[in-house]
Amino acid sequence: MPSLEDDGPERGAGGKPMDPIRRSVITSCSTRSLSDFVCEIRAVSGVSRFDLFVLRDTDITDIEAGQPELLPKRRPDEPDTRTSTQILADARNFEPIANWIHRQLDLCNEERRRGGAEGARVAALATYFPEVSARSHLDHLEGGADRSDVPFRVAERAIANTARLALRLKKAGLMEHAVVEVVCGSILDRCRCRSCEEKRQEAGEDRRQDIVIRSERNTKIELLCDRLLDVVGQVRGSAEGSDPDWALALELEPGPNYVLNSKTAIDGLIALLRDDAKYEPLRRHVGLNVDIAHMNIAGVEARDLVEYRDWILHAHLCNHPGMHTRDQVVGVWIPVERYCGENYPYLRLLAEIDESSPDRQGRPFTRTVALELEGCSRINWVHRSLVAMKHMTEVLKHHRQELPLSHAEPTVTG
Repeated sequence: MPSLEDDGPERGAGGKPMDPIRRSVITSCSTRSLSDFVCEIRAVSGVSRFDLFVLRDTDITDIEAGQPELLPKRRPDEPDTRTSTQILADARNFEPIANWIHRQLDLCNEERRRGGAEGARVAALATYFPEVSARSHLDHLEGGADRSDVPFRVAERAIANTARLALRLKKAGLMEHAVVEVVCGSILDRCRCRSCEEKRQEAGEDRRQDIVIRSERNTKIELLCDRLLDVVGQVRGSAEGSDPDWALALELEPGPNYVLNSKTAIDGLIALLRDDAKYEPLRRHVGLNVDIAHMNIAGVEARDLVEYRDWILHAHLCNHPGMHTRDQVVGVWIPVERYCGENYPYLRLLAEIDESSPDRQGRPFTRTVALELEGCSRINWVHRSLVAMKHMTEVLKHHRQELPLSHAEPTVTG
């Protein structure tokens, strides 16, 4: 593993410094069609890597426009209430979704290939299946927690099928590593016992009748790992599972009710994965997605993550006013100038990760930071943020050793 005090940037062709971290954009930044969004970002901002969110409403509409409806089918004359979790969980949708992603990227890459330029590639697949850590409370129903329609079972299948999609894209040369971003859910669950279900039906839309159960965080972390064991088993048993180069990047969410929400929670998760023999199958396939904005809000500094750098798989970046609000253009709240940018300690940490370290136990690292502007749909915000991120990668390339690993540590200026 390289020292955090290595001298100078890596050199590429012609002795020019290489970008230590690559830029990506999550497709949930826009409601445009996938091919249109990718083509514009590639042409205007020069970014060729993308985190594909599976699936946006726009994507579902596009997929169904040229083929039979995805499963489960919509009820006639009723609003479409299907979720991406339900759609990804149904294995019958796997081939239509995989083929659609190929076609969308081919539309963007055909002209680039003729010009000899690098085509669009996928850095990671982004998901939102928080039910994976939910308690079932369905023991009063026939089949109980073993029912296939229990929310956490649906989420498990959705994550496993997304990992299969990533492996399919990797085999096609569209992904370097099959990395899937995973949220870890909440410590709060709606009670679904018989009594509460009956009261809920009587109350209709009056949610004041809901009873919420709060779990201990360590219990939920262990429950999450148990569910991920099921996911690993499903992927390994699939046609794509013979390739071991895939991983689930777990994301911290700041806030008291999230499962993975603090340095203490990260400590508990990694200790469980590293030390408990039960979870040995997860060690190759589970790590961290370092959302820099979330880490900042939660008070988890880069120096807190140094001991876990061999568990880091991927990263996100946006801007924020010190709380979990709508994501803002990079540089609006936290400046990108290298002498006062609070994001630089994390970027330095990421730049100095050694993918070849035996301590990684085969876990991949995308060496990519993805721009995530949740609920944005403003293409100019995306372009402005990518310009700021380019500035940051240049600072990192040429001045890495001057950057601190702590917000409190002064920047070296000479």
